[in-house]
Amino acid sequence: MTQDEIIEMARQTGMVVVNDEFSLLPFLEAFAKLVAAKEREVHEHNMGVLMDALWKACGDDEEVVNATIESQGTLIKARGEQA
Repeated sequence: MTQDEIIEMARQTGMVVVNDEFSLLPFLEAFAKLVAAKEREVHEHNMGVLMDALWKACGDDEEVVNATIESQGTLIKARGEQA
């Protein structure tokens, strides 16, 4: 995430960002990084749960699991492009 993106998101929330010695920008950047790290952590956990469920549901049929993963990846990518 770039500094400009963080500033724009802050503005979208109604926060006024001033680039001087009293700026909150370093804190906003640190906060944004913490939020992104937590989202990655949650995503990785959820993917682990999903993979376990897939293996159980597909009876260890690797071909079915791979096809399911590919289709889910396509859906996730499409959702990201719509955001």
